[in-house]
Amino acid sequence: MSDNILEKQQLAQIKLINEGMALKILKWLMKPAVKRAMKKLTRDPELKAAIADHAYHTERLKTIMDELGDNADPKIKKMANLALNMYR
Repeated sequence: MSDNILEKQQLAQIKLINEGMALKILKWLMKPAVKRAMKKLTRDPELKAAIADHAYHTERLKTIMDELGDNADPKIKKMANLALNMYR
């Protein structure tokens, strides 16, 4: 019984710590300097190109996994479906 109470107390402390960390991160993200830096990043052509490349390769990977899902081998089909579910 005491273990259960101790576990509840520890979980409560962990939640408080996590909430405190999340609040600090959120405050940091809301600083004007960080907001200006994020706006500058959205205008950066290299970052835009990197994001576009990432999106293209993600779609290509989904297409390949979808094609593997049509395979007759059940093991390959199962793994392809698991991989596709991770991206959806």
